[in-house]
Amino acid sequence: MIIMPLAITQVHWPTFIQTCQEQLGYSPTRNLDTLGLDIKSPSSFLGCLDFANDVKGQLHGKRGYESWSHFHVSFIFVCKSRTLINLQTYTSLTITSKQLDEGYIAIASGSIFDWRLAVIYGCSEIDTELRKLMNYVLVYLQESGFRDIWYDYDKIGLQDGTFVLRMS
Repeated sequence: MIIMPLAITQVHWPTFIQTCQEQLGYSPTRNLDTLGLDIKSPSSFLGCLDFANDVKGQLHGKRGYESWSHFHVSFIFVCKSRTLINLQTYTSLTITSKQLDEGYIAIASGSIFDWRLAVIYGCSEIDTELRKLMNYVLVYLQESGFRDIWYDYDKIGLQDGTFVLRMS
């Protein structure tokens, strides 16, 4: 199995900041520094979308759902047929694929909300390859600043080196 990040939402910060300053009288990024978030971090955009500058609230699963559709991520991966079918059947990710001699090459894209649901489904004991794929996605998104999206789940390590998610 191969998986790599392919695309992630890029914000045109000058337009966003200027428009908010002109219309609201303040920058949407004014609270990023107080939380130690770098404007270059992918999660910074998501944290600024509520216009109230409640960055932490936007990045936490209890409050941020409505903003998560504005931020998209794509991964390219190679997988077995069963894994691709599970992703196509049980997630809302947009998937483009091509059959290889053994398995498929695919691109899966979705909003952070779509990925949250896909990771929760995939980090189960259903399919080892799917779990490995979604373990990678979860770790990548957490390292990109989206740690609190899975606030209500705990990682439980398995013998094969992967983990499942269980509600806290």
